[in-house]
Formats: sequence, C-alpha cells, structure tokens
Amino acid sequence: MKVLLQNPILPPYRLAFFQSLSKAPGIDLHLAYGQSQRGSALESIQEPEHLQVHPLRNLYIGGIPPRMTLQPKFPNVIRAVRPDVVIAGYDPRFLTNILGYFTARRLGIKWIWWGHGIRPRDRYHFIYKKMADMADAVILYGSSAKEKLSLLGVQNDKLFSALNSIDTTEIDEYYSSIPFDQRNRLLYIGRLIPKKKVDMLIRAFAEAFPSLPRETILTIIGTGPTKVKLQSLCVDFGLQRNVEFTGSLYTQEELSKYINHSFLSVSPGYIGLSAIHSLAYGVPILVADNEPHSPEIEILEKEVNGLYFESNSTVDLARHLTELSNDKVRLSKMGAMGRAIAYERFSVEAMVRSFQKTLDYVLK
Repeated sequence: MKVLLQNPILPPYRLAFFQSLSKAPGIDLHLAYGQSQRGSALESIQEPEHLQVHPLRNLYIGGIPPRMTLQPKFPNVIRAVRPDVVIAGYDPRFLTNILGYFTARRLGIKWIWWGHGIRPRDRYHFIYKKMADMADAVILYGSSAKEKLSLLGVQNDKLFSALNSIDTTEIDEYYSSIPFDQRNRLLYIGRLIPKKKVDMLIRAFAEAFPSLPRETILTIIGTGPTKVKLQSLCVDFGLQRNVEFTGSLYTQEELSKYINHSFLSVSPGYIGLSAIHSLAYGVPILVADNEPHSPEIEILEKEVNGLYFESNSTVDLARHLTELSNDKVRLSKMGAMGRAIAYERFSVEAMVRSFQKTLDYVLK
C-alpha cells in the first residue's frame, strides 16, 4: 500500500522509526514535511537516507513554539502522490491538514490522524472529537489519550495506541553498564524554554549541593532562548564548575558520553521523549507531579523506575536530589527496571507494529 505521512518537520529522534516503517512488508512510504522554525531548538533533517521525501514549506504563526503551523502545498502533494492512506498530524493547529483531509476524501483516499490527542489543560475537546469522527482511524501516543476520546463517544475500535519510541538497537551500541557508585552526573535533557523550568532545577541543585558528593555535576543537554539566563544563574550561585551546558546533541555517540555517567534524570517542568531516552539507558527519572506532561509519562512507575516530586517546589526537589544522590543502590535498581520496560514497550519495532495494525484495520 502507498502511505503518505505528513509531519511538521523530521526531527532526528524520529528518523529510525520512519526508516523502519518504510522497510515494513507491503508499505510504500512517502514523507511530507518542512523545516524548523527559526530560533527553535528542534532540528529538521533535510536529506534523510532511504526515504521518499516531498518537501513542504512551513509557515509559522505566533511565537516559539508557534500557535499555528501551515503547509499550504500539502493538498498538492496528496494529489501528486495519490496514496492509499494519508497519516497526518492530529492537531487542530495544523489548519492545512483539514484542507488535506477534504482533498483526500474527494480522491477516495483513507485518512488516519496521528498525535498526542487531547493534551492536559487543552480546552478544545469538541474539536478533537469532531476530527476523530471524520477519520478512518486515530493513532495516539498513549493509552490515556485513547481513553479520553473514547469517553467523548468516539468509536472505540478505530482508536489505536503507538507509544512514542526510541531506537533501542542503536542505544545498545553505545550503552555502558557503569556501576552507579561510579556515576557523578545529574541529567537534564530537553529544550531550554520557560515551561521546562530549568531555572528551578539549578536553584534546587544549588540548595542541595552542600549535601551532595563533591564530584556531582549537573549536565544540561539542549538549547533554547533561556540558555543565557540559566548560565548567568549558575554564575550567581557559584556553580560554573559544577553545571555544564552541552548544547543540542542528536547522535547516540554524543549523548552516551553523558547519559552513561548519569545516575538520575530530572524533569522540573513537563516531560516528553527524554523519559524514554533516559530509561532506555537505565537512568531513573525524577519528574514534577503536576505538569502537562506528554504521553511518554506513562512509562513512569513510581518507585519502580522513577519518582515524583512536588511541582514548583524547589525545596522538595532539592530534598529528592539529596536523598537520591546518596542512595545509588536504590537508583541502580530503578534504572535496571526502567531499561527493561523501555525495551519491552517503547522500541521502534513496537511502534511500527502499532502502525501496521492501524493500516490493516483501515484498509479492511
């Protein structure tokens, strides 16, 4: 079957999944996507290997991240490719996807939405329900989003879950089982934007630092508009030697040099794919308990592979950092469980199987 998959951009973490899906038996995969927003911390791969690509021009409206993304030529790509099925972003902020939907329907093409679904604190439930009713199927990142749509009255058998994946095969090449008592890094992976609350992590680290092992380093992987302010905050606390900013790292070869030496991954704001990434390396996660987390939060099992701390509480975060940094045996056990769960439920292979199951349903 010929499948056209639309995405705003092609981020590096998604490449392995698209390449695996394109190799799945009976699937002729075409990708339509554009380039990153100027000033965004997210990169878009321009010339991916072994993929059929149809470039789109992105128009961004609003700040960073944008309030709306338009791809005016997307309906043209649908007419040119003439796929059997279109898989498009399940987000009402992509207005041109609605135009693409009506173009596909006129041509007798099947339609699948793919995305987070109804996010925490999202008020437009009726729009998501209407979009789901229009489509032949909906693929969601997690089971909680599926349950929300089902409760709204969306036909349950056309709702599917494809848990957001990580390339565990490549991670295996760079993973190193360094004993936790030899690890000295606290880890943050993500964009440096206000909603991620990295400033609170730095404040908590400064508060906990006198009680931490002397060699402890806070490693911040990522970039974004708050980077300069965060670096200045480290100077104010006298932590220049104990906080490192690596910038954005996209390859496992680069990332593994830091993650393999980390004993805990911390998310002071909402968490996304970094939860899967950290646990796939056997690094337990510490997450704020009341944030609009992405569906990847479903991987966290309290006291099994991670813990929660009280949202917006520097004091509670500092307390957890102190306790956990001095209990490497406990962290080692949680890390081992987290790695097992990530490999079982959040691999690229598992995600491909979910897409194949959805495509089979739609075409039958």
